[in-house]
Amino acid sequence: MTDLQARLRAALGDAYQVERELGGGGMSRVFLATEASLHRAVVIKLLPPEFASEVSEARFKQEIELAAHLQHPNILPVLSAGAKGDLLFYVMPFVSGESLRHRLTREGKLPVADAVRILHEMADALAYAHAEGVIHRDVKPENILLQGGHAVLTDFGVARALAESRSGGRLTDT
Repeated sequence: MTDLQARLRAALGDAYQVERELGGGGMSRVFLATEASLHRAVVIKLLPPEFASEVSEARFKQEIELAAHLQHPNILPVLSAGAKGDLLFYVMPFVSGESLRHRLTREGKLPVADAVRILHEMADALAYAHAEGVIHRDVKPENILLQGGHAVLTDFGVARALAESRSGGRLTDT
């Protein structure tokens, strides 16, 4: 168990049982956990303390807020969020399927019907997000999860409010 995983377990107390680390991106780490009260698998996305500069902390808080307001069948919802000491995190349902990237790597080309369905579902999710004033800014196969014949968009980590981009406001340099 890593030091970060031990700190996360201590910060979460009895609410979640952290099982293992699943991976991470540029400024976050992702853990598989079980929500104790409902006995369901969840994913906890954590901003490690070593990345908690003002900009990255603000960006992470924005990700939580933006994602929490999006309620759509093809967008992975935020279940809860919190801050414990210098750890910022939010909780999402665990998707037991695979990423579109994994499927493409495993199978190569998709059948046309599958490709059309995935594109339609992602277009619907993105249209909804845009109508809510949110731009994803990082749509890629790794951020599209496939489960039970449906596609779900995740990781609004580089999302920015449409209103902010229209007004020229900037949270980060990218």
